[in-house]
Amino acid sequence: MRLLALAAAAVAAAWVAPAAQSAVEPVRWCGTDRSQADRSRDRMGGPQIHVVYAIPADGEDRFDALSSGLATDVAAIDAWWRREDPTRAPRFDLFDFPNCESRFGLLDLSFVRLPQPTAALSPVRSRFETIAGTLASSFQFANESKKYLVFYDGTVSGNVCGTASGSPTRGGPFSYAVIYLRASCGTAVGGGQGNALVAAHELIHMLGALPDGARNTCDGDDGHPCDSPLDILWPFLELDLLDQVTLDVNRDDYYGHAGTWFDLQDSFWLLDTAAQFPLSLRVVGSGEIGSAPDGQSCAAACSAEWDGATVVDLRAFAASGFKFTGWSGACR
Repeated sequence: MRLLALAAAAVAAAWVAPAAQSAVEPVRWCGTDRSQADRSRDRMGGPQIHVVYAIPADGEDRFDALSSGLATDVAAIDAWWRREDPTRAPRFDLFDFPNCESRFGLLDLSFVRLPQPTAALSPVRSRFETIAGTLASSFQFANESKKYLVFYDGTVSGNVCGTASGSPTRGGPFSYAVIYLRASCGTAVGGGQGNALVAAHELIHMLGALPDGARNTCDGDDGHPCDSPLDILWPFLELDLLDQVTLDVNRDDYYGHAGTWFDLQDSFWLLDTAAQFPLSLRVVGSGEIGSAPDGQSCAAACSAEWDGATVVDLRAFAASGFKFTGWSGACR
């Protein structure tokens, strides 16, 4: 039995069990570049979870080796969530990479080499705050409509596998989950194994669990439920795969419950699986179309998915030497 997570307020740190057999089909990440920023022209409309691969200044770069495995783990989280609740799934940030055969091959995965060396990011006490703070301030991962899932690939001390902080209603610099790929946890990347398990656990914390009012909080630990070892937020875990755990056992603490406290099922960062609609845009001439909320933009032709009943405000920006003459099509 290994300790899965220890939380203080909205912050959590995780230890997990070794990985076992793969639970999902491998995904090929289709990215064609190494972007140190959130790529513009999102494939999804609405608040999103952006994924970052980060290494220390003197760290080994394994981006090419791990990018497809990380995309596979994100696909595993999506599949697991839909199994647990067919009406919802996390809205991960996607980008229209060319010639891609899978949804999560389109993961908008950023690459960041942090300015701090390994030694500065190794101590448990300051690690999370330094990584999250640097990404928010120096690399502008601070969009209020986005939360950030970070896979940190640097040597660290101890067996803390992940740390998260988040609010149910705020994104930006206040919403980070950092997974430590080189911690002494026995986790593996790819296929819904240990890395996906830790990432899903910390993602749930980042979304706002455990909320005030939950019925089954652990003694001395109000960040985790202690009613069942099968709950993904259980502080001790003997299981190996994400598919072996449950999203809020008995649905009475943080997800799909009947109480009056915050319900994670209502998170802005979850999409409605039954009501996704594409909005396709095309620029005739030269310029760009922008949108609100949360930023679909287009300079040629593009399409994004939105929850049904979302009111999308489209704005046209003519390029120099051009003027806007009007809209055409179904959404005039």
